[in-house]
Amino acid sequence: MTTTIQDYLDTGIVPFAFSKIDTYTNERGEVKKKPIGMLNWRTINKENRLKYSVGNAYAVVTDELSNLTIVDFDVKDDYYKLMEKHPELKPTRRFKPTKGFIFGFNTTLTLKQRWMRFVPIKE
Repeated sequence: MTTTIQDYLDTGIVPFAFSKIDTYTNERGEVKKKPIGMLNWRTINKENRLKYSVGNAYAVVTDELSNLTIVDFDVKDDYYKLMEKHPELKPTRRFKPTKGFIFGFNTTLTLKQRWMRFVPIKE
């Protein structure tokens, strides 16, 4: 099943579209993504989001606007470590990019509280 802009709109998430995503290899040999034609997402809100619904690549505005916090894991074991340390977290969405794993959590804390919560995860 393909997820569409309308699917996101129906669940209260604020999505937007842009031209495409290119990839490049950085100086450390890591493949990185580079959005092409992506406007400043801070200008998108629930009132004007439909103006930005056409394109070949999609993203969502996170945090309080969509009630969504995204955590990106390159290695699935890192997700399991996070869940072990913080069993109170319950992912509400799962996105499967080409590489890695992305989970969405309902936003219930301020940005500062979330940052402080996740910083100690490194071992």
